[in-house]
Amino acid sequence: MLKDFVEIGKLGKPFGISGKLKFSCEDEILQVLKKNKVFFLKRGAHYIPYFVQYIEETHDTLIKIEGFDNPQDAKSCSGNTLYLPIKDLPEIKEKPGLYFSVLKGFSMHDQDDQLIGKVIDVVSMPQQELASVALSDGNEILIPLHKSLIVGIDPDQMIVQLEIAEGLIDI
Repeated sequence: MLKDFVEIGKLGKPFGISGKLKFSCEDEILQVLKKNKVFFLKRGAHYIPYFVQYIEETHDTLIKIEGFDNPQDAKSCSGNTLYLPIKDLPEIKEKPGLYFSVLKGFSMHDQDDQLIGKVIDVVSMPQQELASVALSDGNEILIPLHKSLIVGIDPDQMIVQLEIAEGLIDI
């Protein structure tokens, strides 16, 4: 099993005077948050639940957390990573159990099982997800993630194998 909780987004700066926070996450995850109305923040080794009062989708996505009624309350959580139980997340079609956000920390290999590097972040762009991969030479590259490119995943060894286009890593 991968992990019980998965990183789903990040809380930004407080917005306005009522305790709202800017935040970012994938669209599918936003729908889960709207439905379940709960997310978790990691405090030490524990995941603490926080309840969503409402979410506003304007130019920025804003979240109002129950009990946060002013900018000072909101600031106490600013910059924290949001988590959800993996069981609450929608699966990527055709790859059951795969959520791109869980690939953070995995070793990435190409179709010939050659190590590319370590996934240090998963970046959500409007058109696609990108894996930010640290190469052994210290450089960092972005590699597109798409379910059709996944050759295999070994959650126990924390390895993801992708079909990598020739020359992509050499750019």
